[in-house]
Amino acid sequence: MTPDPRVLDLLARYEALCEHGQAPTLQDLCQDCPELIEPVRRQLVGLAALNVVLDTEAETLGQAGDDSGPPIIPGYELLEPIGRGGMGVVYRALQLWPNRIVALKMILADHLAGPIALKLFLGEAEAIAQLEHPNIVRIYEIGEHEGRPYFTIEYLAGGTLNQRLAGTPLLARSAAELVECLARAIQAAHASSIIHRDLKPGNILFSPRSKVESPTSADLGAGTLDLGLCDAKIADFGLAKRLTVGSDLTTPGAVLGTPSYMAPEQARGSTTTGPPADIYALGAVLYETLTGRPPFRAETAAETLHQVLHEEPVPPSRLQPKLPRDLETICLKCLEKDAGRRYASAQEFADDLGRFLAGRPIVARRAPWWERGWKWARRRPATAALMAAGTLGLLGLLAGVLAYNAILHRHNQALAAQQQATEQARMAAVNNLRLAQGVVHEFFTGVSQSLE
Repeated sequence: MTPDPRVLDLLARYEALCEHGQAPTLQDLCQDCPELIEPVRRQLVGLAALNVVLDTEAETLGQAGDDSGPPIIPGYELLEPIGRGGMGVVYRALQLWPNRIVALKMILADHLAGPIALKLFLGEAEAIAQLEHPNIVRIYEIGEHEGRPYFTIEYLAGGTLNQRLAGTPLLARSAAELVECLARAIQAAHASSIIHRDLKPGNILFSPRSKVESPTSADLGAGTLDLGLCDAKIADFGLAKRLTVGSDLTTPGAVLGTPSYMAPEQARGSTTTGPPADIYALGAVLYETLTGRPPFRAETAAETLHQVLHEEPVPPSRLQPKLPRDLETICLKCLEKDAGRRYASAQEFADDLGRFLAGRPIVARRAPWWERGWKWARRRPATAALMAAGTLGLLGLLAGVLAYNAILHRHNQALAAQQQATEQARMAAVNNLRLAQGVVHEFFTGVSQSLE
């Protein structure tokens, strides 16, 4: 069941305040609707956004520890903070041996992060440690300092896909190559019984070796950027779920993920979210790389989730007319509302992208015309209603014309029959007249002969 839209709006407001360094307490966040404190608390726990202060008497995270500077961790020199998440802070750090730059993620202070946050934080580290794939970030070390756990992963200075796109689509072939690599990486995660649950452009990182190349003018119809052969890696397994009994520590019914890339089953807070949710998210990433925007995006989180649940995505070719039809078909198959109608696995998704890139027939099939028409009507109900009314009006007018024509035809037939009967009567009269004239002529001829 979808949470109260007011709760989703409060979560979006909380996220926006955190991005500006203002982390409010639950009491401040819900001051106009105190009855929502508990639902918001549950959603924050479920989303692992645990940097809200659960004790209304405590200081906010925006004030706690900001002036103390980075902690001192043996073997590392913390250079600068590069990110702050729901459970921890990420530093760019120098690992003294071996001499290399890493990203070090440390959980927030113990008195602000509870046992659930601790388990989720360590769960992220364990999830990454289980995975070995060239397109998934590598983990180097898991440790603890003064009771605060941390782990280090490879540092990627090439930015995120979100930063590289900035609203600009990629060339169709580059988008397919990129998402094919990501799909094979996610297949490796699924094979290890790990579901990411938060795939989005912001969680796809690049090494500094990746270059953005300018396309030729002939290529501009299908996009405007070309990433070339880039080193894309999937990061941030903070919401990852392991497909083992009792491994999911999030709150039942919590909305997990980012609304614009969230599968409908996630938007409903389903507790049975599985691999199809990641396939949907990869489809949303492919959609954005092809069009420059996610399939669904509204003013508020609640409105976006409503679109995810009840509306169909605009076909990418409507936004990029020169987009290859097969690639659009692949993308829309991933974005099916019904999880059973998506690709059965990330491997199948990647293989179909490979077929497209090789110029071979794809497995995905375009929806039949009646299904596309139904989806179009659901996407534009007002226009569909007007067209239906106009069509019914035209059909009614046509039916009236046909009925009038049938009546006129019957009238003409009756008139023709009457005219034919009249003509037959006239001919009979003419024949009778001629017969009478013949009889009279013969009579007078006989009389004349007898007189002679």
